[in-house]
Amino acid sequence: AVLYAWAVIFGFLGLFHRCFTGENPRIRYLSDVSYWLYLAHLPLIQVIQIWVSNWPWPSLAKFLFVCLLTTGILLLAYEFIIRYTWVGTLLNGKRTRESAPR
Repeated sequence: AVLYAWAVIFGFLGLFHRCFTGENPRIRYLSDVSYWLYLAHLPLIQVIQIWVSNWPWPSLAKFLFVCLLTTGILLLAYEFIIRYTWVGTLLNGKRTRESAPR
């Protein structure tokens, strides 16, 4: 079992190294925003869960709603409030806005 686990680990490392070696701006953005999502998600999830707890929806629907709403709010907050401020610099290093092509 241990040998199988290590083989799977190295297999996935090789697969991702082969398929994702180039620069991808979307993956880079998700990589940058992931730490912000990790740090900020818990209080927001708790507030939204309390808000939807008495709704007559099925549990799966409430779960998906809470996850999607939390992710959407935090992605928007990162883009418009966090990314180019001192907090964004603290989380991911200095970012500069790209100028629009003329």
